[in-house]
Amino acid sequence: MENIVPIAKYSPIREASSIAEAFKVVEMLYDKSLYNKLFDITASISRSKAEKLISGKAIKKSISAKLHTMAIANIDWLFENAEIDITHPDTKGTKEIERVHRLGNLLWDKDTETYIPIKITVFEYNTNTGNKIYTIEAVDIEQQKSAGLLEDGSPDSPHSPIADFIAKIKILLEKTKQNTNVSTN
Repeated sequence: MENIVPIAKYSPIREASSIAEAFKVVEMLYDKSLYNKLFDITASISRSKAEKLISGKAIKKSISAKLHTMAIANIDWLFENAEIDITHPDTKGTKEIERVHRLGNLLWDKDTETYIPIKITVFEYNTNTGNKIYTIEAVDIEQQKSAGLLEDGSPDSPHSPIADFIAKIKILLEKTKQNTNVSTN
């Protein structure tokens, strides 16, 4: 018998109707330690990084402002339950950053009745500041492929950490879709 994945596994634990409302959740999480048991990684959200989460640039990277808002409102739950971790050196060569983690999870969108891939970027610092959540995005896998972001020679070529992340989140998404229990009970 196949494993059936209940929709509730990926259902958000909170709702937010605006970026301001979602940001109130983030403010409650300032400098609190979040822990992902699967990958044994701890991170926090600093005040300075929190502003980046709600910037116009961050919102544009997500599928939609609505889904970005939902991801922000559930950032702690998405981090703590992430099922994918792609870790790599900082490609920009920032000397304070030891490694970059791309954590992935799915978020159930009840309006469209679809699973939305979520990417959380965490910087692992080589200083005493600890790991910091840097960004969160509701990712459109097909858009990344059609925009040529995974072509050879691009920063996100098939041999890049981003391409590895997209490949793994796509597998998680497909397996979850195949094994979803359509009953919401």
